[in-house]
Amino acid sequence: MTVVINGDTGISGVNGSAATPAIQGGDADTGIFFGTNTASISTGGSQRLFVDASGNCGIGVSSPSAKLDISTTARVAIFTGNGIEVNNPAGSNVFIGTQSGTEGKMGTVNNAAMALFANNDYSNRAELRTSGNFALLNGDLVVASGHGIDFSGTGDGLSTQTSELFHDYEEGTWTPTFLNGTSEDIVGAHYTKIGRKVFAYLYVDDIVTPNNSLPYRIEGLPYVAHGSGYYPTGQIGYAHNAVFDIWRPLVQQNTDEIYFHRVDGSSSTAINSDALSVTQLLISICYEAQV
Repeated sequence: MTVVINGDTGISGVNGSAATPAIQGGDADTGIFFGTNTASISTGGSQRLFVDASGNCGIGVSSPSAKLDISTTARVAIFTGNGIEVNNPAGSNVFIGTQSGTEGKMGTVNNAAMALFANNDYSNRAELRTSGNFALLNGDLVVASGHGIDFSGTGDGLSTQTSELFHDYEEGTWTPTFLNGTSEDIVGAHYTKIGRKVFAYLYVDDIVTPNNSLPYRIEGLPYVAHGSGYYPTGQIGYAHNAVFDIWRPLVQQNTDEIYFHRVDGSSSTAINSDALSVTQLLISICYEAQV
């Protein structure tokens, strides 16, 4: 093998290998070796960095598919400084770093939105826009149970606030049951829950109520009501074959039950014999759930 050293070509004629690189210092298995239109760096007899004919560079990769292709199970890089800026002449410039050194930052450094995607088609799922608005473009905001949107940064009212966490929204149907022997046909029973507020609606037909002194009650509300000292009320939209104006539906505290109370100054609650002529009933009620 001929090794040529001159001022034009430098060192030529020796390719070497990872174990015995062509260019080495005092360590025989550490240095630079070559292939056909490729160059590599080895340490300890193993290839560490590889540059192919197109200029792609691989670290831990022998066939790099990008300008920098890294394969490792350890941390890829540590940068000391403000951060990394990726510039694209045709698009936005993206910065990842610390800037001031006190907090991590990621975003664009020109007048362009910061987009998020989660698929190999690069379709935008969400955007942080230059106006400061965050837009969901394809998908929903999913919040884990017990968490929500915290409004503690907004101004408070004149009363004592106990929570500024909006934690729930729900729509659905519920299964009402008349207690104490009453039979019925449920036409519709729907509810909407916003935070802890529950808005429930009930339309029931073909009610047959026994003539007895047991409480006239409906159970099965979608959520158990708030605790002591709490008596949320609703309204009767229609009661067929009956004058039911003196009665109002209330939710019994710490239960999922609706009962009926007089509103003419009496302390009486309805019993079955008070509702014998009621064959249809439409009720709307709003109450606060325990959760």
